[in-house]
Amino acid sequence: MRQLLVLLVAVPLSAQTAAPVKYEVSISSPAARLFHVSAEFPSRGRDTLYVSLPAWSPGSYEIQNYARYVRHFGAKNAQGQSLFWDRFDKDTWRVVTGKSDRVTAEFDYLADTIDLSLARIAGDFGQFLGTNVFLYEEGQLERPAEVRFALPAGWQVTTALRGGGTKGGPYTAPNYHELADAQTFVGKYSLDSLQVDGKAVRIAVWPADAYTSAVQRNMRSAVEKIVKSENALFGGPPYDHYTVFFNVIREPVNFGGGLEHSASQFDIMPQSPFADAAGSFGDFMIPLMSHEYFHLYNVKRIRPAEMWP
Repeated sequence: MRQLLVLLVAVPLSAQTAAPVKYEVSISSPAARLFHVSAEFPSRGRDTLYVSLPAWSPGSYEIQNYARYVRHFGAKNAQGQSLFWDRFDKDTWRVVTGKSDRVTAEFDYLADTIDLSLARIAGDFGQFLGTNVFLYEEGQLERPAEVRFALPAGWQVTTALRGGGTKGGPYTAPNYHELADAQTFVGKYSLDSLQVDGKAVRIAVWPADAYTSAVQRNMRSAVEKIVKSENALFGGPPYDHYTVFFNVIREPVNFGGGLEHSASQFDIMPQSPFADAAGSFGDFMIPLMSHEYFHLYNVKRIRPAEMWP
């Protein structure tokens, strides 16, 4: 009788886990309205690396072509040596790696537009959506990500990303889909938090003085009612923490609205429809926040199979 010898080889868990893409977001001069972004990709000694920015954002169904805001693109190897690159198409860069195991792409991103799916820097405040600034490698959307921040003194970070034991990070996402969907505020703004159904719900409002004590009282009450009622309808909160990001605009704009995300919503309103001097909300405020929270379930988690990544 022949005996078959089976050799089992234990593979460390770390070896089974894909190496993350490591990002850093910084602002050296807020007046220039430029985010500086670096992204370190594992290249595994391949000849060529293709990295891209999205053309649109989930929930905002219009072509934005975020690559048009990129300035001063460059790439280097693990030793800091510059690598040759060219523009492969309107939103993709092709980098000749020189067989390097790691390639870092970096660029400045112009953030000067008031919009629900675009980045903006205004004085000591900045905000962006992941689709704006986080490059991805073609065919590698399931790769995890780590994000760190290098910001001016006194600036805070509030983001829908996971983790972040310190202001600078690292914050994490298990894949590009979650990374791209993450809204982030940096700088100086008001930050509040309450517990609803055992989970933290944060309220981040810029500018900070728009979040008066009267607005705070009304906002906390409204958010708690919205979250409790919709959680009860759908069976409980599906997140570890949720954030209501709010921009109150005091310059001429002809719109207001919101954009839903998997663990947050980003809303923009002019000052008058936001709240009056007594802190009373405009007529659209509660319907807006309720609508965007509803999308946390409907569309973000309940949708036809064909719409999943």
